[in-house]
Amino acid sequence: MPTRSPSTAWHFPGADTAYLFWVRGMTLPSPSWTIEMWVYPLEVTTSKHLFGFAVSSSDNCPLIRSRFTTANVWHHVVVTYDGSTLNVYDDGVLSNSYINNDFCGSYTSGSFMVGQDQDTYEGLLQASQAPNMYLDTVAVYSTAWASSFVSTMTGKSCVDNLHDSTLFSLYLADGTSNPADQKGNNPTAIVTFTDTMDGVSQECADRFTRSVWYFPGDNTNYFFWVRGMTLPSPSWTIEMWVYPLEVTTSKMLFGFAVSSSDNCPLIYSCFTTAKFLAPRRSHIRWERAERVRRWRPEQLIHSH
Repeated sequence: MPTRSPSTAWHFPGADTAYLFWVRGMTLPSPSWTIEMWVYPLEVTTSKHLFGFAVSSSDNCPLIRSRFTTANVWHHVVVTYDGSTLNVYDDGVLSNSYINNDFCGSYTSGSFMVGQDQDTYEGLLQASQAPNMYLDTVAVYSTAWASSFVSTMTGKSCVDNLHDSTLFSLYLADGTSNPADQKGNNPTAIVTFTDTMDGVSQECADRFTRSVWYFPGDNTNYFFWVRGMTLPSPSWTIEMWVYPLEVTTSKMLFGFAVSSSDNCPLIYSCFTTAKFLAPRRSHIRWERAERVRRWRPEQLIHSH
């Protein structure tokens, strides 16, 4: 995956009812859902609560404990509900001992709170149940991830808010007190925190494992071709993922040809690294803004 700037995680100091991540009037996808977040516990405890979803008929719907056995490291937490069974995963490992109360089956008008336990709907918090932790990005999906997929996702440290059709809600950890749902399906969150630190989650453009095309090079028979293509006017962006198997500055990555010009534009293959030891791709974008004739990245431009 590409290296990107880390997010800014929120710190909840614990032993205090004032610090939390809260979405009032939250809706969960029906009939199945997945909640994903990154948590950095600063203590090992079994008596405190990580998050709860409270509705008018139940203040624990569900309620998930903070039962991390290691502190001062990031944990990838995933909670899934497939319409009948609730599961919790900590770093890809099934950890259902984290479940304090099961999902009650109410999907709407919920009070979703991370870092506190609600003993009544939207209230009656207890300082003794608040863990000392950092919280990173929170995402909700409209499907229940299979255990194998949870394992695949663990360690990727990214969320996909552009390319994943199942993403229902996304709250990016930006160090502010009122992060909006990037998908617009739920209200803006209320976050009260003491300080921040660099998180781990980022936006990524490759959440799913996809098949890719291989072009061996030094052969005119292998390519991706769209005939009669139209680019948006007056401005556009082209985005792709590329896994180069050679380092070269004399070959071309792609071109857009019209009757009046065969290079409109023409982009070099100028990657400085190839054959990564870990599965990784180069994420590249080209933009043309109206009235500003600038191509990015500039060093890839080839012109005659």
